[in-house]
Amino acid sequence: MSFNTNFYSRRSKSLMRCFKVIGPPLLLVIGLIVYNEYYIFYSAISHCNWPCKHGRCSETSLKAFMISDTHLLGKINGHWLDKLKREWQMYQSFQIAKWILNPEVVFFLGDLMDEGKWAEKSLFSSYANRFRQLFGDDKMVITLAGNHDIGFHYAVMPDTLEMFRKEFQRGLIDDIQIKNYRFVLINSMAMHGDGCRLCHEAEVELDRIKNRSSETRPIVLQHFPLYRKSDSVCEKMDEQHVVDLKEKYREQWDTLSKDSTRKLISTLNPIAVFDGHTHKMCKKKWKSSQAPGYFYEYTVNSFSWRNGDVPSILLAVMDGEDVFVNSCRLPSEAHQIKVYVVGGLAVLIFVITLVIKRRSIFKRRCSYSLLMYRSPEKFKPKMNDDLIIPPPLQWNLQTIATCAAIVTVMVVNVIGLVFTIFWCLRTKDDGGIEAGGDGATANQFIEPNIRMKLKVPKVATRSQDVYEVRVPSNGNHFNACHETTIVVARNKRRRTYSLPLETRPRTQSTSSEV
Repeated sequence: MSFNTNFYSRRSKSLMRCFKVIGPPLLLVIGLIVYNEYYIFYSAISHCNWPCKHGRCSETSLKAFMISDTHLLGKINGHWLDKLKREWQMYQSFQIAKWILNPEVVFFLGDLMDEGKWAEKSLFSSYANRFRQLFGDDKMVITLAGNHDIGFHYAVMPDTLEMFRKEFQRGLIDDIQIKNYRFVLINSMAMHGDGCRLCHEAEVELDRIKNRSSETRPIVLQHFPLYRKSDSVCEKMDEQHVVDLKEKYREQWDTLSKDSTRKLISTLNPIAVFDGHTHKMCKKKWKSSQAPGYFYEYTVNSFSWRNGDVPSILLAVMDGEDVFVNSCRLPSEAHQIKVYVVGGLAVLIFVITLVIKRRSIFKRRCSYSLLMYRSPEKFKPKMNDDLIIPPPLQWNLQTIATCAAIVTVMVVNVIGLVFTIFWCLRTKDDGGIEAGGDGATANQFIEPNIRMKLKVPKVATRSQDVYEVRVPSNGNHFNACHETTIVVARNKRRRTYSLPLETRPRTQSTSSEV
């Protein structure tokens, strides 16, 4: 019995000594992770409020989230670490915001996934399932198509359009009603007005909505913004909103065309318009075409850290003919990285200081024991009976391994953050990549129409990647019956495209024409 008591007593003392060594840095690491991965999201979203009329929402009002450009990474351009970090950020932000603010409906304004336009059926389905895992499969989660989901106008293929329709139950133009409020959901890629089948179907549906007898003016939701030359015409949404005055937008690429914008406003006469695509926030005032007065267009910035340091959710409250909007700013990625770096360095310094301190105590005790052993009897200090000299500190394998593991975890964490920053800068959108040589005629089609990365070891070098690119063979107007597929080599360092290595026409039946 005494043996067991002594054994457990020695074991408990050993555990206590071990906890004194690894306890403080371990608690610091846990606190750092909890703060950065949970608390900062709760703290930021808890300051958001619904913009209700007179400070209180009525029972007839409708509270909605407006979210855009989640860009869930895929298998081609998405690194697993980058994908994990972005999806965790969006999942935490969405779930905490939904728990605190309790919206009645959530609208995702396009670009749900980053590589939907390149995916075949099974891969597209896996991307859609991943989206539903992160943001839910509720009927009140309503999605729109973006150019990254199905491709730009000239690159939209019937099979991709059908896959999106099947996965998200969304047509070209949808007119839905929620709590007596009308929402018209528009596929922006069908608003080019070039007479193709896709645009013709959208125009017919718009005319049908116009002729429908309804006294309720709709709220228009789409992916592309209405036409504007730049954000210089935008009003500030909040104190943190910085308006970009330099970037110029291109028709049918960054915004809708003038004609499409004019047609939408005259046909639908909306009370508000919500869109995304530019990854920048904007509030623009428009004159109403029929009724006296005006309406506002709200452009939502990206929900992902990958497309901006401070993502946000637009909180929209529909109350009668009025639409009130607040921006709910999410945590800054730069702030999170700073906290990780400072906290990691603090833990590392604490561990190193603790190790040095323990080693110095160990050396002093060893030196004292050596002096007691070798000194003559007259140099031995007189010991009192009540003076107890503790044994020298023994660094066993468990203590050393634990401290080494803590240091390794922090170093790997810092390296991972640095790698993530590097990867984001490396994969940042170029905003238009030039094609070299004779391939310059296809420069505006190359980047958005990369179909897949090809493995051609005999053609590509270490400094090149080879891609298959789909381009229309009749200029800017896409026709699925006359599509050309070219193979180009991309310089990894200069990020430019060389001469087409191969050109081959591909024909399709007229039944698949868009």
